[in-house]
Amino acid sequence: MFPLDLKSPLTDREGAPVVHGMRIGAFAEHVVVDASQVAVIPKDIPLDSAALISCGVITGMGAVVNTAAVRTGSSVVVIGCGGVGLNSVQGARIAGAAPIIAVDVADGKLDAARAFGATHAINAKTEDVVARVGEFTQGRKADYVFVTVGVAGATEQAVGLMKRNGATVLVGMPPSGVTSTIDPGWLAADGQRILGSKMGLGAAAGRRAENRRALSRGAAEARRADHGALSAGSHRRGGRLVAFGSGAAQRHRVLGLLSPPLAGRGRVRGLGD
Repeated sequence: MFPLDLKSPLTDREGAPVVHGMRIGAFAEHVVVDASQVAVIPKDIPLDSAALISCGVITGMGAVVNTAAVRTGSSVVVIGCGGVGLNSVQGARIAGAAPIIAVDVADGKLDAARAFGATHAINAKTEDVVARVGEFTQGRKADYVFVTVGVAGATEQAVGLMKRNGATVLVGMPPSGVTSTIDPGWLAADGQRILGSKMGLGAAAGRRAENRRALSRGAAEARRADHGALSAGSHRRGGRLVAFGSGAAQRHRVLGLLSPPLAGRGRVRGLGD
């Protein structure tokens, strides 16, 4: 328990406390933080690219390369293809996983997942997810299943998609109080694991030097970013920023940073200490 979990330093004009979500001030013009939480952003990296790297990219990709430590040839399922899920797809591609199976209920997001490296896509609204995953893995199911949405049903479904000795990685943050039901006997019998991953484990203590190196690697990608691709419904390959969506709810939603297949190998760290 941190002090900020008990009392927020933020108040409104009347002096009433304001909930301090995740103990950050992402929408504030000025933020006071401890020196341990500051990383110098190189002048040649655009701030919009840095924002992607320090949030959705490290959360999604870090879950793959840090939390799960996915190896070449592993089979991967990613449930949810939003900003975080797409970077889990990208992380699986960079790690050399195959097949990489994307699951979502929106065809547009599945198209984006293919652009980020998914080898197969399943629309959970119209297809039998369990049957299709079995088809794409020759009946073995997946070595790793990443849940990037905060939905209880997705967590329960994920457990049924992992193979013996496989792992389910919980990345999405559900509302407080949401619970899922699983059979622990099957987990024990099949040697399966359920792992939690917050910010791609990038903020663990002692990683500050590695965080700086990760930011430098990200800067190389940002230099290749095409800011003209930030219009809804556009995408390009090869280190370019991508945005998808239609309608007011999805307009201008930036989903991630596409990297070339060989770029950014190694671990991705967060910017905090």
